[in-house]
Amino acid sequence: MSISSKEGSTLLPSKTASVAELLKWISPIILTKSSYNNPAEYFSDESPTVASSDMLCCPIPPQHLRLALKNHIQMNDNKDAIKSIVCPHDLHSNGARYPLSTLQYWEDVVDLQYYQEKWKLAEKILSSKVILMNPLQFATLNFVYRNPEQYKGKAYNWLRNIAENLVTGISDRLGCVMNKDGTHWTAFVLDFWNKQIMYGDSQQNPIANEALRCIEWWINQHTNDSFTVIDLPISRQFDSYSCGILAENALAHELLGVEQTLIDPSPISMALRRAEVLLEIIQRHQIESVSNISQETLKNQGDTYTSSSPLSTFTPTLLVDGCGNDYASSESYITEDDELPESTAVNHKRAYVLQEIHTPSPKNKKPRILDVPLNLEKPNELGLLAFFKPVSAEVYAMQVSRDMEALQKRREDIDWEAKKKLYKQSKKERKNATQRKRAQRERERLLEIQEGL
Repeated sequence: MSISSKEGSTLLPSKTASVAELLKWISPIILTKSSYNNPAEYFSDESPTVASSDMLCCPIPPQHLRLALKNHIQMNDNKDAIKSIVCPHDLHSNGARYPLSTLQYWEDVVDLQYYQEKWKLAEKILSSKVILMNPLQFATLNFVYRNPEQYKGKAYNWLRNIAENLVTGISDRLGCVMNKDGTHWTAFVLDFWNKQIMYGDSQQNPIANEALRCIEWWINQHTNDSFTVIDLPISRQFDSYSCGILAENALAHELLGVEQTLIDPSPISMALRRAEVLLEIIQRHQIESVSNISQETLKNQGDTYTSSSPLSTFTPTLLVDGCGNDYASSESYITEDDELPESTAVNHKRAYVLQEIHTPSPKNKKPRILDVPLNLEKPNELGLLAFFKPVSAEVYAMQVSRDMEALQKRREDIDWEAKKKLYKQSKKERKNATQRKRAQRERERLLEIQEGL
């Protein structure tokens, strides 16, 4: 955890605080709107009149106003004249003046509350005895289903332990986002308490027979109970690329209840949700990248970066979400031919596309290494953004159009292969039927000869 303000280090949980202490922390009120939106009303040229401890009683302004206050100080030509902060949005402040460090304290509180909410959700999942299986784990289960003789091996102890926990009541439910035919994401919940298999497909299709047989086979390895298949509530999909977002949302809705409502499938809502997911991924990569890069390395690059996000090491991973194909392959890399989220243009006002990553085949059998150094010149390009490059809206539109055409062509190819397979199967059946008729006529002819007809 990193607390930037001096007040935050004394008024907020320490950076060594446990998760239990974080959950017990009572956050100050954070307003969502205010009638006082003029930044100039919040500053005074007089010295502060209250101690740091009194900052707990002052509600925190909304996000847009906090940003406006920071910009006001940076753009003010006479910064030395600003000595304190007043809070006209607080009707009970009675003109009290707070130190300027209050601005940073507010940001620390907002960041800390974000991580507190994440851990509250994690605590709810843990207390509800839910197991989350990621797509790669389900792909492993599907492999074992096709090779049942390997299921008793030590390599799959973890998979058997999951099933035993469900059967014995240590856990009640299992949730998973799984891939269908390499092009579509769906969700299912295995409810051992009610003996149900809940399946949700944003395209409103029933569960595939192969996937159902795989799940039932796994259940039958550990119990003789019969399970019924019911629908998992999920928003309907109206495009060709939002299945992953809707599958994750359906899973969260079922496991978290009222705390996670089903998403509105309208284009605007879906674009905003994709933007939120992208930002969460970028934020996570930035935190991990910064934690793995020494300050000495950054200093050598002529720049420094310090994370201001508190409790960054405490962030739990709640749900697994993603969009793409061949998720079970360790050598699958995202390129410019893969589907890109439209949400990149929503939050950044300019689109980002992934740069090509060239990984030449090694001459020997050593593992391939992605030799793509992070861009350390700008802190904003740490982590995931190091693999992106900015493009214009026109180029981004062409990229999306090309990706959609490629996706449509792939679906047409899949349909064509399915029709070819069906035609070959039908042709084979007709051939077999003809052979059976010939054999029947030959048997009848021989029978007539034997009877002397």
